[in-house]
Amino acid sequence: MPRTKKPKTTKKITAKPVKTQRASLSFLSGNRAAFYFVCAIVLGFGIYLFIPALSSHKATATQVQPSDIVALDGQDNVTALNLLKASHQVQTEQTSLGEYITGIDGVTPNSNQFWAFYVNGQMADVGADSYVTKSTDRIVFSLQNLN
Repeated sequence: MPRTKKPKTTKKITAKPVKTQRASLSFLSGNRAAFYFVCAIVLGFGIYLFIPALSSHKATATQVQPSDIVALDGQDNVTALNLLKASHQVQTEQTSLGEYITGIDGVTPNSNQFWAFYVNGQMADVGADSYVTKSTDRIVFSLQNLN
């Protein structure tokens, strides 16, 4: 009798679940304190590199650069000269007309110049020691030629 082949039996294959692992830094796994320490070091180094102004500024008066134009915002009931003296180094001479400005922040006029005083874009009719400013005023001192 001829041989008959046995039918092949199929086995059902089931996939086993694969365990996945999270990527982690091995030296920090399970140690939160070390993680926070490293974060603090990185943050501190970043601040040191990218914000150098924090480490170099001191709480002192601002340095004023000499200029031939000085602009100020008025303050209620303060003379223009006192306002100027509060924020700049001012040299004056006493005259019969009042205090005459001879220098601002080391900038002194030569024989053909003077410090002009403007209020809201108009040359003032009185001296800076006599004009009482308002908070809406824009005060400008400008080195001008006599000619």
